[in-house]
Amino acid sequence: SKKDPFVQKGLGKGGGKSSSGNVEPTEPGSGDTSAGGGSGDTSGGEGTDKSSGAGSGSGGLKLYEKTVDLRFGLAGSKFLTDDKLKNNLSALSPLPSAKNPIIMYMGVSANSPSAVFLVDKNMIVTGEATCMPDKTQCRFLYMRTSSKRNEATFARKSDPDRKYKIKLLDIAITEISENNTTRTEDDKK
Repeated sequence: SKKDPFVQKGLGKGGGKSSSGNVEPTEPGSGDTSAGGGSGDTSGGEGTDKSSGAGSGSGGLKLYEKTVDLRFGLAGSKFLTDDKLKNNLSALSPLPSAKNPIIMYMGVSANSPSAVFLVDKNMIVTGEATCMPDKTQCRFLYMRTSSKRNEATFARKSDPDRKYKIKLLDIAITEISENNTTRTEDDKK
């Protein structure tokens, strides 16, 4: 049994082993939780919560992702219209569309509460947001919800007069439903 690869090693007395040496599954509601989405990684910001959902009666696995609310569109007077508002935008969402992507929301940075966007290499970026590696070669755009770091303007190098604008409004933790067809807002940050 010492060489059995399916036996979890390092568990002391009462560590969850059965008489056969296999690890017993943890029952819902026993307090075994894993907070999801809190690390803020840039891989999409998805996580899991194995809590029992005490009080809600759900008792199952819950999935969360970090979404953003923002305005995106052509710069100008129509930028403030409702059709420019994008709510609960999920990771890997291209803007303005999948056929004509200028930027793509990647997730939330692990180092700071910044939304991270991948920028097309043919774009010129100006504004308050932070560009990496630098403003002349902006490949990643880091935006915060604070009023000093939440706006940027984009223009193609081939068409500098046609400008797009983005304004980050909010970063939220959104629960993904069990059937993954609808998302409901769980908590705002």
